[in-house]
Amino acid sequence: TVTARLVGHRAQLVLVLLVCLAVRLACLRFYGIDPAVDVVNPDDWDAVATNLVRGRGYTLYAPQAGVYDWDLTRSAWAYRPTMRVPPVYPLVLAALYGVVGVDHRAGLLAQVCFDVLTGWVVYRIGTRLFDRRVGLLAALGWGVYLPEVTSVLRLRSEPLFTLLLCVCVWSFLAAIRRPSSPRFALTGVLVGLAALCRPSMVGVAALFLLYAAMRGRASLVPSLTVLAVLAPWMIRGTLLFGTVVPVATNGGYSLYRSIFTISRPDYLTHEPPDFVRAYTTFRETLRQQPTLHVPKDEADLDRMFRNEAWRLIRAHPFRYLHVCADSLMRLWFRLYGGRFAGWKDTLTGVMNAGLLLLAGFGLRRGGIRQSRALAGLIVYNSLFYAMTLADPRYNLPIIPLVLILSARGVMNMFTRWHV
Repeated sequence: TVTARLVGHRAQLVLVLLVCLAVRLACLRFYGIDPAVDVVNPDDWDAVATNLVRGRGYTLYAPQAGVYDWDLTRSAWAYRPTMRVPPVYPLVLAALYGVVGVDHRAGLLAQVCFDVLTGWVVYRIGTRLFDRRVGLLAALGWGVYLPEVTSVLRLRSEPLFTLLLCVCVWSFLAAIRRPSSPRFALTGVLVGLAALCRPSMVGVAALFLLYAAMRGRASLVPSLTVLAVLAPWMIRGTLLFGTVVPVATNGGYSLYRSIFTISRPDYLTHEPPDFVRAYTTFRETLRQQPTLHVPKDEADLDRMFRNEAWRLIRAHPFRYLHVCADSLMRLWFRLYGGRFAGWKDTLTGVMNAGLLLLAGFGLRRGGIRQSRALAGLIVYNSLFYAMTLADPRYNLPIIPLVLILSARGVMNMFTRWHV
């Protein structure tokens, strides 16, 4: 009967989500975490969240090692207002810490929940675009995609951003299927939140608004909702630094860190971009100037990074293109200068190559017409980070979209063989 079939479908989905949950909990339980080497909190999101809960505001303790040493500013150590870290993830962590106290384990469990919810959204997107089998297979793939599983061990924004990105896609597909102001407004809010979680989404927000305007479907509504989400953060940046900061003050540094080596003939590296060496090179470049400009704040310092990066790109355009190509291979296949760094990178590269091959099959037989939004986001993410900073973890939020196309590819192959 229809009822029995529906119950069976739900049971299958619940089983897949339980697999997703069990794999991540097992990872937390058995995959060692060593706070002594700063694995739990390698970045600043947790630091900002902790400061919010303890009444210090949206601040970081400066000087910070690595990116902004603040030695150029010759200023004292203090908790300083910052925009290095986009606000969505720290605010979510702060809300959680406000309830249970500052406890890393609570943040890690929350990230597990984000991943499980992402599996459910992946199922919904796959079902909407293709059919229930594709959605179920894609959700199962997400549940056991090993390179992503270990990301829940670190308090980073990827799990939450991945969920936000998938919900954005789901909402956008609903809005273009049955256009209405409320649907476009909801999508606008989600796109704005995603941009405040990952700065690369600012470009996606602009494309979304352009699409809404071209379709003539209540284009003013998504524009206002995106602006309403972004405006408070941009106003804060203007008040802090006297200049417009769209999302974060580390874009110039990210660009510079990814390409600072092109000033030398041996510009390709077999290792990930080096934070300390990039900053040291930049600092020495400044000190060689006849009159050293001391940056007055982090926005000014980041502007100097950006200007130096563009100077290098203009001086060595073909080296920059070569680095971009090398970065693209690093992003998808963990190849550092044409080599795998270890067996985990080799495994990830092989898995991603297989997924991309299957995704190619998924775009056949009319798949490209149904999944243009997914393919566009995959291409956009790949090009953006190849040109800016190809840390392989920045590719993780796109993997659910690849899995959906890969699941469609598997179904296409199965149908062909069956016939």
